[in-house]
Order: sequence, then structure tokens, then C-alpha cells
Amino acid sequence: MRLVSLCAMAAISLTASLGPVLAQESEGTMPSRWVGFGEAQVDHEFETDIDSGGTLSVTRGHAEIGALYMKSPRDSIGIAVRYGQHAYDFGGTAGFGGLQPWEDIRETVVAVPYRLGIGADWDLMAIASMQGFAESGTSWDEGVTASGILAMSYRVSDDLKVGGGLGVSSQIEDDVSVFPFLLLDWQITETLALATRGAGRAVDGPQAVLSWQADPMWSLGLGAGHETLRFRLDDSGVAPGGVGEEEAYPVFASLTYGKERGGFQAFVFGGYKLAGELTLEDRNGVFVAGSDYENSPFLGGGVRLTW
Repeated sequence: MRLVSLCAMAAISLTASLGPVLAQESEGTMPSRWVGFGEAQVDHEFETDIDSGGTLSVTRGHAEIGALYMKSPRDSIGIAVRYGQHAYDFGGTAGFGGLQPWEDIRETVVAVPYRLGIGADWDLMAIASMQGFAESGTSWDEGVTASGILAMSYRVSDDLKVGGGLGVSSQIEDDVSVFPFLLLDWQITETLALATRGAGRAVDGPQAVLSWQADPMWSLGLGAGHETLRFRLDDSGVAPGGVGEEEAYPVFASLTYGKERGGFQAFVFGGYKLAGELTLEDRNGVFVAGSDYENSPFLGGGVRLTW
């Protein structure tokens, strides 16, 4: 069982993008209304050596758009869509890099989030999602998986919310993944906060972020997380119709300009991917080849708009 896959956590990232809006509205009463958001980013992982031979670099980009109908500050339902591209560039003639195992991977996620306030202090969150991860030239349905996530959080005080949840996700040519996760939202001081998040921005997977609000418009963040990307391959190459996978543990720093609670934001981030691993399987999920790769620096940025 993997800790968690991007296929499942991408659903959380879509709804997490509306977190600042929810926080803003929960401060007081409000009429029922729709809230929308859009976000786009691009990042690049610089060339690094693969331990068994060859090199690897990756350029990624994605765009998200969604809308949430808010019946009350703590009760909502919505829909969100994310599309992305992961452009892999393998180099060399030997080892894993020399296999040229895959190139461009497409990502499509559709998620339906639901939130319900229970009493004064409890909140329930449920997310159903369908996602496709497949190499260009492959039909979308060959890389489709489905996920369901259920979580509860408790407001310990005005500055601290804690909780947890359980997710279930099907996987391409692998067993169903069942994974627990922790929810934490801790306002340590007026300007310093620690929170766990789903996939998004610097990490395509679960992450913990320590953020400092330097002033009303600027914030700094330090974070670390885990990510796994698993996808269907096309009918060419050394494993026709097979499965590729990348796993890593990114650490990063970020700088954000703009109002946290709604409106326009611009952000940049950079860091290192640690303990990276690549795996190639055949169409039945049987291991073909694999290798670790050296720590890889990455840099990226994007914009976000809430209305």
C-alpha cells in the first residue's frame, strides 16, 4: 500500500484552493451564493542523474477551475476540474534513462467536494473524484481511477483545528489504496501558522507548511511533503501499454503576493526533490525496471484568482 497517490490527493488540492474563501466567510453570516476560483502554474525540475544511468528533467504545468455553492459559512457543495501536463526528458544511452520509458503525461481530475458543519465545533468533509493519468497517445479511459475521501475536523480553540480522515483510491494495475491522513490548522501567533494540505503548488501530494505573514500582502512558506505519480503508458517503447511511476519527497520555500482571503495572488516557489525513485511495469503491473535518482532542484510559480 502506498502512502498516498497524486490521483487521490489532486481532489483535495482543488477544494483546498477555496480554503481562504471559506475562512473569510466563516467569520460571519452570509447569504447563500456561488464562489469561484481559477489557478495556473508551471514548474521545472532541473536535470539530475539517474543512479542506474542516464539523466532526467521534468517540466510540469497545470490549470484548475472550480465553483462552490455556499449555503452557509460551513455548509457547501461544489465541483472542480484540473488539467495538467508532465513533460519528462530522459537522456543518456545506458541505464533507466537509456530506456526512454515515457515522455508527456496528461492529467485530468474532476472532483465534487462537500462540507457540513456539525454543531459548534465539528466539520465534516467528503470528496468524490475521478481522474485520468496517461501518456499522450493513449485514450483517457485507459488511465482512469476513482477516489473517495472522508474527513472530520474539530475546533479546539479559535487558533487550532485538528482532525483526520480516510481515503480510498483505485490504482492502475495495482491494489486499491487505503490511506489515513492528518488535518491540522494551527495559528501559532498572529503572523505564524502551521497547516497540513493536499496536493498543490510545490508538492503534488500531502504536505505540511509553516507560513509567515510578513505583512497584509506578502507571505513566506517552508514546507515538505510526499508525492507519487502513477500513469498508463502508450503502446510504444520498452513496455507497451505498461505503467510508469515517480515517487519523491520534496522540500521547498515559497513567496506569495496578494490577499490570502480571496482576490488575486501570485506565487513563486523552489526547492529540492529528495529520495526520488522511478519504476517501470508492464501492462499487467509486473516490474520491468526501476532506479533511484539524485536530489533534483526545482523552481516554479503561478497565479490564482478567486471571485
